[in-house]
Amino acid sequence: MLLVVIAVVAGRQDSSPAVSVEQTQSLMASEEYVVLDVRTTQEFDGELGHLPGAVLIPVQELEQRISELEQYKGKKIIAYCRTGNRSGKATSLLNQKGYDVVNMLGGMVEWNEKKLPAIYNR
Repeated sequence: MLLVVIAVVAGRQDSSPAVSVEQTQSLMASEEYVVLDVRTTQEFDGELGHLPGAVLIPVQELEQRISELEQYKGKKIIAYCRTGNRSGKATSLLNQKGYDVVNMLGGMVEWNEKKLPAIYNR
C-alpha cells in the first residue's frame, strides 16, 4: 500500500508517492526494489549509515547522472535522504522522467530512531 503525501513547504506544493520506514523495510524484504540514497558521500558514509544495497547519487547531481539509473527504469525505486526532503525532490524529478519512485518519509533519521538495520562505515 502506498501513501500519497501532499506537503506545502514555503508556499510550494509537492505531491509524491511516499512510504514509511517500516513500509520500506517490508518492501525491501518482500519485493525487488532499488534503494536510492540522494545524500552526499559524506552523509552516506557518516554516522546515520545507509541502507543495504543502496545506490548513491546526491540529489544535486541527479539530473546530470540520471543515465546511471537507466538500468532500473522498469523497477521500483525507493528514494531516501536524511529526513525525506531531498528525496521528495528526487522522487518528483524521477517520476517526471518516467521512473517508478517513492519517497521514504523520515529518512535515515527516522530509520535510526526505529533501530532498523543499516550499514555503517565508521
